[in-house]
Amino acid sequence: MDNFATIFLNFQKRGKAESQAGMILVVMVFQVFTVLLEIDRLEKELAPWTAADAHGKIRAGAGPNSFSVKLVFTATPHHCSPLS
Repeated sequence: MDNFATIFLNFQKRGKAESQAGMILVVMVFQVFTVLLEIDRLEKELAPWTAADAHGKIRAGAGPNSFSVKLVFTATPHHCSPLS
């Protein structure tokens, strides 16, 4: 019985620490889940421009290992130089 108070208090402290650790874990999981939802939302929003058949990718000629840009220059009688 001489150690009862110390043992009791240590069990209480351990329970409190476990509860805090559990809450921290819940908060971290929620934050990760929130970030993953945001990434998913942004991916869906960017899908029209990042899809393999996106108009810009077809025009630019993007491939898995290369990237080329097709330049279209139209000259008018008043502006015949691309530098003007």
